Amino acid sequence: MKKHVILFFIISVLGISIFAYLFYSETGRPPNLEGQFWFMVLAMAMANLCGLLVSTIDKGLNRLVSWRKLFFTRFIGGFVANVAAVSILVAALGYLIVVAYKVGPAPFTSNGVRKYGSWGF
Repeated sequence: MKKHVILFFIISVLGISIFAYLFYSETGRPPNLEGQFWFMVLAMAMANLCGLLVSTIDKGLNRLVSWRKLFFTRFIGGFVANVAAVSILVAALGYLIVVAYKVGPAPFTSNGVRKYGSWGF
């Protein structure tokens, strides 16, 4: 149980750190707790959900493929499975967030150049 609490804490800090990095790269200022609290909670929840998904996939793969006998196969299989599963999860959650909040495409900047780091592509 102690291991899970420590892992939850580490993944939550990682989720907030990634959010802070993305927020700072878009706005040029660090996020404040008052204005972006729910976005930080969402980042923590998504990071922990992705961590749980990766952990579950890895436990299943450990039962199927041995690290000692087939190291390269297990490594590549785990990498591909984890990247695919997390990508699908993040894309699905992102789509649900966009649909739920009706977020439109990103506005153009003042000089007419679209920012590719925003919601719109």
